Amino acid sequence: MPFGTNNVNRILDPGISRQQEIGIKTTLIPGWQMTAAPFQISKPLEYTNATYDYVHNGDAVHCGLELAAQGKLTRDLTLFDSNGLAGTSA
Repeated sequence: MPFGTNNVNRILDPGISRQQEIGIKTTLIPGWQMTAAPFQISKPLEYTNATYDYVHNGDAVHCGLELAAQGKLTRDLTLFDSNGLAGTSA
């Protein structure tokens, strides 16, 4: 528990996180591969409340999209780029 909370020496019950992800990989242009993978992660929301107790209360949900591409620029030079977008709601 964080220092300064009423329950500083107590351990919270274990929380359960869940993750869902699906992806696709394709070659649209010869020599270039692209991938896309949307995901969602749900995990217990932990915080110090107004009465200074550290608690599990609700879930935080993280949603996002991972995108990547790689391909040959020349015979000896390969380009790789990977990006991600993510957001959180509670």
